[in-house]
Amino acid sequence: QFKLAVCQLSICADKEQNIRHAREAIQTAADGGSKLVLLPEMWNCPYSNTSFPIYAEDIDAGDSPSSNMLSDMAGYHHRWLLLERNGDHLYNTCCIYGKDGSLKGKHRKVCFYDASSTVFSQPSFTPGSIF
Repeated sequence: QFKLAVCQLSICADKEQNIRHAREAIQTAADGGSKLVLLPEMWNCPYSNTSFPIYAEDIDAGDSPSSNMLSDMAGYHHRWLLLERNGDHLYNTCCIYGKDGSLKGKHRKVCFYDASSTVFSQPSFTPGSIF
């Protein structure tokens, strides 16, 4: 038997509060026996073109509050999505952490929007290169 938790979070403009709420949701799911916990896309920031560059974090630099929290919680076999900054590029990134809290891998979302859609006036993200 394998227990999976899919968390729904109420996102606000306060990044620290979003991180705190995600931590609480992960802990609740883990306490309930979940072996894998999924957070919503862009769980640490409001979903808007103006927010993305402000909330993005450089995962590889080691100074990422969101990634640090996820690493701390990784003893429960979790997987998460967050916004990643790499130089001038923004990526929608899924991070995978091992039991020891180390980053084992990440996937950068390849497709972001329909070019004919009016939802986004311009693409905000750099697409990943591997499916």
